[in-house]
Amino acid sequence: MEPDVQTVLAPTSPDGPQRRRTRSGWVAPILTFVVGASLGLAAAVGGQTSEEDRGLQGDLTAAENRAEALEGDIAALKGDVATAEAAAANAAQTADDRIGDAEAELAGKAADLEEREADVAAREKAVTAAEKEATPEPAPEPTADPDLSPGQVNALTQAENYLDVSAFSPSGLVNQLEFEGYSTADATAAVDSVSVDWYKQAARKADEYLSVSSFSESGLVEQLEFEGFTRKQAEYGVGQAY
Repeated sequence: MEPDVQTVLAPTSPDGPQRRRTRSGWVAPILTFVVGASLGLAAAVGGQTSEEDRGLQGDLTAAENRAEALEGDIAALKGDVATAEAAAANAAQTADDRIGDAEAELAGKAADLEEREADVAAREKAVTAAEKEATPEPAPEPTADPDLSPGQVNALTQAENYLDVSAFSPSGLVNQLEFEGYSTADATAAVDSVSVDWYKQAARKADEYLSVSSFSESGLVEQLEFEGFTRKQAEYGVGQAY
């Protein structure tokens, strides 16, 4: 290892030996300059790097803050979307419920209408049948006999008087005239000659019975038949009385 300081002899000149000089005499200043320059450069570079680092750190912090803000906005938007979706779902459910209720109500009204229409149709059918059944047969034209005997004319007058105050069947009126003393022939001739609707007489007789006693419809029909009315006349009379 060489010593830090060496003595160097200068070459011999014509004028005589040169003076000695040491290597450390010019190396040290150079080293000092290089080291100083290196330190200065390092300091400068370090200072510049530190400044750039601070700038980058600030930008990074700002970016992170913006990212956090955006994340907050996104979260808020998601919350708004969820709220809107829930409101839409509730509205849709409410609409479905209302539609269901309306359809059920409409179905109920339709069923009620059908029931009423069926009831009306049944009543109309019943009325038509009753009217058809209650329509009396045309009353036979009285066999007016211009050749009635005086006894028959008297019997006819007496028959009309009875019909003015009470209702009679044909046979009942004949019996009443016979009870008054007229012969069967005269009473029958008078009843055949009288102008009367026997269906209306049956209705009058039914009213008379109901005014003094209680009867079922079938019982009253039988009573009118017992009085001498036909089955159809009795049923017509009962139908008018009830």
